[in-house]
Amino acid sequence: MLLALTAMLLGVMSLVLLFVPRSPGEDSPEAGFTRDMMVHHTQAVEMADIARNQSTDPAIRVLATDIFLSQQAEIGQMQGWLDAWGLPYTGTEPAMSWMGHPTYGLMPGMASSEEIDRLNQASPEEVDEQFLRLMIRHHQGALPMAEAILERSQRPEVTKLAQKIDVSQQAEIRGMQALLESKGLPPVEGQPPSLPVVTGEEFATSVPTTFRDTARLMLLPLAILAASWLVLDELHRRRVRAGLAEHLTPPFGWQLAAVGALTASAALHIGLAPSRFEDSILTGIPFFSVAGVVVKASTIHGVFFCVAGVVAAIVAAAILAWPSRQAYLVGAWLSGTLIVLWAAFRFVPPPGAEAPEAVDLVGLLTKTTELVAAVSCTVLWYRPARRSPSEYSRIRSDIPLYLAAASSMIAALIHLWVMPAYFDKWWGYQVFFLVVAIAQGLYGVALLSWGSRKLLLLIGIVGNILIIVLYLIVHTIGIPLLGPYAGEVQGGGAIDLGAMVAELAVVITLMAEMVAHQRPVREGRRSCEDTL
Repeated sequence: MLLALTAMLLGVMSLVLLFVPRSPGEDSPEAGFTRDMMVHHTQAVEMADIARNQSTDPAIRVLATDIFLSQQAEIGQMQGWLDAWGLPYTGTEPAMSWMGHPTYGLMPGMASSEEIDRLNQASPEEVDEQFLRLMIRHHQGALPMAEAILERSQRPEVTKLAQKIDVSQQAEIRGMQALLESKGLPPVEGQPPSLPVVTGEEFATSVPTTFRDTARLMLLPLAILAASWLVLDELHRRRVRAGLAEHLTPPFGWQLAAVGALTASAALHIGLAPSRFEDSILTGIPFFSVAGVVVKASTIHGVFFCVAGVVAAIVAAAILAWPSRQAYLVGAWLSGTLIVLWAAFRFVPPPGAEAPEAVDLVGLLTKTTELVAAVSCTVLWYRPARRSPSEYSRIRSDIPLYLAAASSMIAALIHLWVMPAYFDKWWGYQVFFLVVAIAQGLYGVALLSWGSRKLLLLIGIVGNILIIVLYLIVHTIGIPLLGPYAGEVQGGGAIDLGAMVAELAVVITLMAEMVAHQRPVREGRRSCEDTL
């Protein structure tokens, strides 16, 4: 008891750490942006120094001096950041790796050494044009970097500088284009260089950062486990004393494996949550905007990882304090669903992404813990304790209910997962997906709790058929009746198809369960008629 209370207290302290600002690490986007922009700025300062000393045009000299002074000051500012963060001025990764676009040569927009030499040797008549063209291209190369860090960072000092660079350099590009035209020279053609989106690499979380977060927040899942264990253990003891529950003694080895694997999965998911909150792969999809506050779909990913970690810890506590077939089934379902989702998003993009996720070491380790949990819970489900043949017969007869409950929960999880993709369309679509997800999740719990009651089975069959029919209408005729997209035919995807398959599985298993329960009734009636 004292150990559990201590773990709860330490877990609350760990939760506080979740909201304590951290200095950027060696492999953070902030460190990568700062180092790359320092290199970029250094060359701009060099070119501006050449132009202000060699040009005879007052406008060029004023522009070059402004660039020289402003970017030199920004270099000093960024060096101060690295000093405060305890990081060296140079990193070990290639330039722009933090953007998912490692560059081994010159960064976009930068001038070659030959171009710098030509600028240095140019006559006063030639230096103006060469400087303007090189600096326009140089500024164009810096803009994607500023935009990328705005998507990836929430540190105010970094975003403020990135916004300043974005605004000031776009203005300077327009001014330099106008200077070229005033000299009768053609402007620089083209737009800022676009960088390929390597979303899979962006979404992969680095091992050191994740393990640091996992170690920092490890007490939180342990506190949840301890608190859940205290509550469930007390409830279980009361029900056993009242004769309402059976005290099972499951195989210790399998129980230990299930609890340990679920706890490890909970710790890893909660450790991954901070990086998912900061991830920028889905930042283009807003959740809602109220009073200027915008919650992005990346926040939904962070919440999903937090919820998965909390649920895994609670299930581990249930298996430890109140061993039951329902707890084993939930543990196997949770672990299996997380593994299936992880595998699916290696082939199809998650909602809001443009490419599937990458395979990384942390993900493989997390899935390994979940595979151990799924196997252990399945074994416990099949042999929770020594039972009579009649009890095993009853267990086999309940398998359709368990399959239907698992399918309903999978459909609920899928609807909750894809919900962010509809947040930017209309609030009605948001409410629909949320209500469906909650209803399907609660229905799965109801099946596990109340079994094969006829009304409950009918509700599940009718409700899931209606959802399937609505899915078919939306993807053939169009969105019915309401909303700004009413009448528009929606395209389908692997995730949509997965939800429909899960709902179809619910319908089929529930219908089989109804038929199985009607057969003994009909046989009983026929037997009575024969007797009469």
